[in-house]
Amino acid sequence: MAAQIYLHVGMHKTGSTYIQSKVFPTISAVRYLGPGRVEDAEAFSVVEDLAYANPAFFDPERERDRFQAALGEETDRPVLVSSEELFGEVTSNFHNNPFIARNLKNMFPDARVIVVVRRQNDWIESNYKQVIKGGFTLCFEPFVGWNGSAFESGRHLPGSRLRINVKELDWLRYVRNYAELFGKQNLLVLPFEQLMENPDAFVAAITDFMGVERIRIDARARVNRGYSGLGLAVARVLNRIFDDQYHEPKLLKQTPFHRYFMERREASPFFGFMTRVTGMLTVARFVQHIVDPLSPGPARLLDERMTAALMEMHADHNRMLAEEFCPDLSRFGYF
Repeated sequence: MAAQIYLHVGMHKTGSTYIQSKVFPTISAVRYLGPGRVEDAEAFSVVEDLAYANPAFFDPERERDRFQAALGEETDRPVLVSSEELFGEVTSNFHNNPFIARNLKNMFPDARVIVVVRRQNDWIESNYKQVIKGGFTLCFEPFVGWNGSAFESGRHLPGSRLRINVKELDWLRYVRNYAELFGKQNLLVLPFEQLMENPDAFVAAITDFMGVERIRIDARARVNRGYSGLGLAVARVLNRIFDDQYHEPKLLKQTPFHRYFMERREASPFFGFMTRVTGMLTVARFVQHIVDPLSPGPARLLDERMTAALMEMHADHNRMLAEEFCPDLSRFGYF
């Protein structure tokens, strides 16, 4: 009998890094496949590759066979796969989400799916901070299409300025698609806000959904913090100066001399030490460890008028999302 497959598909900016590093590895009753896991890395890469696949060349039966071969013969534990990339390409409004979801169904017909959503106004601020952390320099208003009085929508053209179409942040449409593909009984939808308010209840909902014993977690641990307001301003300036892996060469390189020391790291303890030191000389580390402690609190980017316009835009669909899939949304300000 094949192992039961559970798919945690994110979405992005909903605590995935925390869940993947502090929660899923501690659930011994499941075989966990996720980012950075040396165990089952090959099997995990087969699934995550779907997020970047060319539809013209993707063969779900071939990929299912590859996954099963990499997984081996063990069938006594359920298999949990976690990757927010499986929700789709975040920088292009998840345009490939339907393709990925459909082929996850083709690869794993009996899978059960876990989706975490987040209130749109907080999600878009968090996403912008991640974009700046990734080396971009654009201002917030153009990123969200705010013209001073309303949100504009438009196509994301290849090579154009990075931009989010806020009108497409309709979580109901994505969730309904998962329900249609996998069955509503095989879908768990949780709000990110519950993870922040009551981590134990959030994790208990996941373990109950998978039918495994509940666990205790370290609710104090924090990972992947967003930039503060001051940190955002400093990062946008430094991103214009320092090179990174996603952009054309700029004036200066991050991690200076890192390659030089890394190629010689086995020669002596000194070179090994300098490999670690130079690898930490990045804009993100400077901002998070030097600049952010000087800032009084997290950056708030949406003013009252922008927040009201955004949440009014999605209020009806958020209400239906609560009625159909996730009642807790009613107390977290989604509508």
